[in-house]
Amino acid sequence: MWEKGSFPPAGVESCGLRVFSVWKVSADSSYDVKRGRLGKRFIAVRTLEGEGILYFENGIVELKKNNIIFIYSESLKRYRCKDNFWHFHWVEFVTEDSNGIIFNTPLNVKEDEIEKTAFEELFHLIRESGQAERDLGTAFLSLIIRKWICAFGEKRNPSKAENIVRKITRKMHEKLGDRWSVAEMAADAGVGERYLRKIFNDIVSMGPKQYYETLKLNTCRELLELNLCNIKEAAFRTGFSSQFHLSREFKKYFGAAPSKLRKR
Repeated sequence: MWEKGSFPPAGVESCGLRVFSVWKVSADSSYDVKRGRLGKRFIAVRTLEGEGILYFENGIVELKKNNIIFIYSESLKRYRCKDNFWHFHWVEFVTEDSNGIIFNTPLNVKEDEIEKTAFEELFHLIRESGQAERDLGTAFLSLIIRKWICAFGEKRNPSKAENIVRKITRKMHEKLGDRWSVAEMAADAGVGERYLRKIFNDIVSMGPKQYYETLKLNTCRELLELNLCNIKEAAFRTGFSSQFHLSREFKKYFGAAPSKLRKR
């Protein structure tokens, strides 16, 4: 049995997150899902009861009661109930600031009755017909996701590799208008290019070049949706060589031309 909180196709922005969907799932032994291509998103999973198994290209991860995990959507191939029962919450979202997110690593947290109650309330609000209620529910949900992200930082000290990734991703935000190569990133971090690619893939499930380009495209989308500039200026601000270059990459990533946003 599952219930879904629906959002518009473009998602809803709140607290620095763009949320696309939220699910409450009570699965039995027959529950076995193969992932289709749903775009480049982050997934947060919070197991309440039972156990589940996540399948990736390079292995599997088992989720137990009170585990939280963050996943990069394109890396997940399949997920299923391990035994007889798996009750979990599932949220799909994106954020430009993923520095605190540790991917594909389960974290065990304490059972939280207040959080359970809050989740039930926000789920009810999101499914309401009124815009104010849905906005409030989305804000609550975004705060819970932020709480889950913070839980990772509280439980463990970042490794040397994680510190390097955080340093480089912070600089990516500062260099949005530049064309910063992987070789330059590696030199800035004092490591080799191969090692930098490896730790990015291990920690954020994508290489540094892909992460940088994704950040640029999401920034362009924000600029255009908020009508802060035209397409040519958005391309300039985010380091694309031309308006044509931005339009081509934007359509490849989002499935629609940037001009569609300007017409809304």
